[in-house]
Amino acid sequence: MVGLKIYVKRYLPNHCNINHSTSLMIRLAFLFLFIVLPGSRTFSQRSLSTTKIKWINTELQSLVTPSCGSFISFTSENGTDIEVRPDSIPKRLKDLHSTVFDLDYLGHRALLEELCGKPFPEKIVQEKLRSLIKKGCDINSFEGKIYQNSVIITVTRNCPTNEDDRIFTRVERKISYPGGQSAFQQYLQSFIPSGMNSISQKMDSSVYFMIVIKKDSMIHDIKLLQPSHASAFTDLMAQALLKTKQWTPANMGGMNVSMYESVYIRLKSDGTIEADYKRNY
Repeated sequence: MVGLKIYVKRYLPNHCNINHSTSLMIRLAFLFLFIVLPGSRTFSQRSLSTTKIKWINTELQSLVTPSCGSFISFTSENGTDIEVRPDSIPKRLKDLHSTVFDLDYLGHRALLEELCGKPFPEKIVQEKLRSLIKKGCDINSFEGKIYQNSVIITVTRNCPTNEDDRIFTRVERKISYPGGQSAFQQYLQSFIPSGMNSISQKMDSSVYFMIVIKKDSMIHDIKLLQPSHASAFTDLMAQALLKTKQWTPANMGGMNVSMYESVYIRLKSDGTIEADYKRNY
């Protein structure tokens, strides 16, 4: 923060006289622009989508009368507050308020009922809109039009992108096996048959696998990196990896993510296993 203060003062004109509170506000602004915003952009990949839905509701459709016009529009954010705008509003009502009826206000509801001849079924609309909300989305906004034969709702959502296919190589918190490296080695050791000890005395085998652990904590893909050819040992270790328990998945920006990781496994000459899923290939 001291360096940031020096940076701020260096790039301000010499004649600027800033007090302590102003200086603090400027430093906070720099902190937000150059630290908070870049960090949030890294993990907030989102997409904006618009969907149209046709809804048949006779109670709503019966509101459309000559006094209200050929249709009734409504808007809402997250299915809570609803604003209604009839197609046709008498001049005397326009003089009393704007052309939008906010159903949060009793006066607006009464004027709308007077105009259309019956109360606006606010709860019915709210229930429908809330059923269309997708959790985790920043925005769930709705625009609707009520006609005599149907209700058309346009839904706009700003939601996280589908990251199921995104696989990271660098993350904030890497994967881990329940119990750590030692438990991982013991697990792989249990797959070594007694008959393999005599083979291991004549050879010192080591393999590298590339694995993909997805957000569901399971291994979804295994690729042999070294050696270039498969063997009884590599096939055995690949099967062992596929049968592992649930891992602790990688984490990025507070969310579990899929990750590539290399796994080193060595069958030593004494028949014991040495394994490491944190060693770089």
